[in-house]
Amino acid sequence: TKVIASYYMLTAIITGLRRGEQLQLTWSDTEWLEKQIKGEEEGETHSLVKITVRGETSKVGKTRVFVVRDLEYFSDLYTFQSARYFAAKKDGKTARTFGKTLIFSIDGIAPITPRVILYHFGVILDLCDVESRDTRNLVPYSFRHYFITDMINKGASPTQVAETCGT
Repeated sequence: TKVIASYYMLTAIITGLRRGEQLQLTWSDTEWLEKQIKGEEEGETHSLVKITVRGETSKVGKTRVFVVRDLEYFSDLYTFQSARYFAAKKDGKTARTFGKTLIFSIDGIAPITPRVILYHFGVILDLCDVESRDTRNLVPYSFRHYFITDMINKGASPTQVAETCGT
């Protein structure tokens, strides 16, 4: 649970997804890409992940697709999850398709709960000695606000931010 909650928060920072969108994300909603960034040295590539937020999981009911740098969060979590799921399938039963499993889940079927996320978020804030926590209204959703602010600071237009964040 701790590992899943940690990757949930790391992923929230790099994607800006809403909680409901993130908790309903399946492995089939992601696709890994290796791209050379224009202007960079030949042969140097970056790991990207293409994310599809399905309309039925989006607050606004519209499907959107965007790409973010992976920073190895998705690939590490995939390795962690697939090892757990495939190790549990040695009984010879037909396993469900791994791609359809929820990313932020212990069993691939039920998402981790907001309570679990909030608990581990509090632990992280304690470990970081964040001051004035009670008056700053820090919550896991703050990662979405950080993502939006970071996009604007990096030069993204309001339209690009709106399209990426589905708002």
